Amino acid sequence: MSLLKKLKGLLFPAEAEPGQLPPWIDRLKPATYTSVTGLVIPFEYIDLSSYFTKKTAVFGNVNAPGVYVQDNGVGGFRFPMACIFSGANHDVQSATFLKSLLETGEGTLSHPVFGPLVVVPVGEIEHVSALVSAANQTTIMVEFFETTGLQIGSNPPFDSLLEAFEAAAAASFDEKLNVSDVADKKKFADGFVKKINGIENTLNAISTQLSRASDGMNDIADSITRTIDVTIGQPLALARQTQLLIGQPARIAAATRARLRGYANMARDIFGLNPTPTGYDYSAENAFHGDSLIASSAVSNAAVSSFNNDFVLKAEFLNAATELGALLDEFSTWNDDSYTNIGTGTPETQDTGDGWTELQEYVSAVQAELVTRALTATTEIRITLDRDRGNQELCFELYGTAKPDQLDFFASTNDFSGDEIFVIKEGREIVYYV
Repeated sequence: MSLLKKLKGLLFPAEAEPGQLPPWIDRLKPATYTSVTGLVIPFEYIDLSSYFTKKTAVFGNVNAPGVYVQDNGVGGFRFPMACIFSGANHDVQSATFLKSLLETGEGTLSHPVFGPLVVVPVGEIEHVSALVSAANQTTIMVEFFETTGLQIGSNPPFDSLLEAFEAAAAASFDEKLNVSDVADKKKFADGFVKKINGIENTLNAISTQLSRASDGMNDIADSITRTIDVTIGQPLALARQTQLLIGQPARIAAATRARLRGYANMARDIFGLNPTPTGYDYSAENAFHGDSLIASSAVSNAAVSSFNNDFVLKAEFLNAATELGALLDEFSTWNDDSYTNIGTGTPETQDTGDGWTELQEYVSAVQAELVTRALTATTEIRITLDRDRGNQELCFELYGTAKPDQLDFFASTNDFSGDEIFVIKEGREIVYYV
């Protein structure tokens, strides 16, 4: 056979002969999961999906077309899988697999396509027994995240990272605010007072469940609005007052979801603004710098709230980490677009010492901490009953106790009603936590 034919055969292999399996079948690897304790569990699978995230940042330039894309490598790989167990012992095999997924730490996934990967199961785990459509079979739905094994130290410098961001953002506001003209000063003061009033309303709504946060918060807002004519000439002091106001409820470990929503809404209200320069004053530029100070403070305090949380479930930690990443991306996009829009009077790119790098470092550190805490957090599991079960009996089997407070928790988390207080019927989906 000629060299050309050999190369062609390697590059463009012929289709399989009738009755034979195609070559790619042989290249698939057996699917197994090796638990933290070393237990190797094989499983079957169906269609596979995988997610790969590129870590990039896009920067515009007001003096030239196009953008600069900063490539920061690849983020975590995600592998959602439906792991199937069938046959006479499918119930025992699936129970063993479920137990291995609940072990704390890193396991090894032998992926049929990508080979061995160091992973951690994350989020909800769903246990499915299709009693009618797929009897004699159990499917466990789980998502694996590839992990590098790197963790932040036991005492990460969170406070130092936050202070570095706030100092950089305040210094940038101090440097860039241009209110030397009386008209510019008046326009900025009027607009900023309205935004402070809006912030106060948002924080009061958050603080209905946080009485401690309300103490002094209204005083700070009143101080800003009363003294704006003075502090507008001292932008650094004004910036620090604003940061102090926005951060007031963030450090209390209660009502975390409400605080996150409040800070996200505060930031997104700003993201909807994009002042247009007039060409004869600095009103648009000044408004942008005030908006950037508020929005970046909202993002940072969303991270502070996530760090000082009252989360219990693994999914809560992971959802908060994901939401922080999305909010940071939205801020980056808005900030970059606004720089491009206002042009004159602002630096050419986003990398201007305005606190962006420090904000990114702080939010990333909090995200990493949330993922680390998720490893030991409570996991939600869903099962479908294969027969009628007594309420107390099932509660004892799942939780190891059937005391009144545990029974109440079991009933409330599953919305039991009517006869389900005594007997839970076959086919009912049950949620429990481990």
